[in-house]
Amino acid sequence: METNFDLAMLALKGKRYEEAERLYTNIAIENNSPEAWVGLGFCKLNQLAEGRTMEEVTFCLKKAIGLDPSLKESVENQLIGYCVILLSTYSATYDQAIAKDRSLKKKAAIGAVIAGVSMFSGFKSNSTFGVLASAAGTGAGIGIAVDSLNKIQSVMEFRTFLLRICDSINLEVLSFVSPSNPKIEDYKKFVDQLLVCTEFKAKMNIHIGNEDLIRASYLSNNVGVISFKNFKENEERKKELQEIRKKYGVDQVELGKLILAFKKTPLHA
Repeated sequence: METNFDLAMLALKGKRYEEAERLYTNIAIENNSPEAWVGLGFCKLNQLAEGRTMEEVTFCLKKAIGLDPSLKESVENQLIGYCVILLSTYSATYDQAIAKDRSLKKKAAIGAVIAGVSMFSGFKSNSTFGVLASAAGTGAGIGIAVDSLNKIQSVMEFRTFLLRICDSINLEVLSFVSPSNPKIEDYKKFVDQLLVCTEFKAKMNIHIGNEDLIRASYLSNNVGVISFKNFKENEERKKELQEIRKKYGVDQVELGKLILAFKKTPLHA
């Protein structure tokens, strides 16, 4: 079993998900190994775009916990961490797809966009994302099977996919993870922000990362055109807002529209 388990681990780390899934399935059936059930669950998680379901993921994880109840907290935290990373990757891909549509004026295969997206791009290690993602450990093997995504023909179609996959993941995570888990409230906040930001970006046709978008919302509502009180702090906020604008290639006219939109519908808490 040990050799097959090592092969399964190597396949998962190498993002050869179908191979890893087959190996973990054989080990789980033949040896009823809780570790194999966990590995099988995360193989399926990485293949949601290929037709696997969150119900399959949590079925495998429940089997593992049933065999070894001491795994419960660890498995719950890993699931939260993996799901946060996956959703962030999908969200970053959506941003890049918008950017390519704007700059190239042509459709790009979503799978090709994903290949250039870092799962951790645009996120600070001490942010909500960074803290939650750390629960996935090294994150070995986390990725996205992209064959089906290459069939998506437009940014709006990908947005629909993103919202659907987010809803599917969220329902199962909230059902699977204990309400007393200390990470669950931050997870809920993360998902809420992702959904709000996705809708806002579709409305404004912009590709600003979620954390920067929320920060820009805060700055837009806390910067005065002329401020004699707290002058230095006000100028620093203006500078930070301009840095976000430049980072994403937003021109001054677009920034003005964003500021108005943020004042009408703030994204920050």
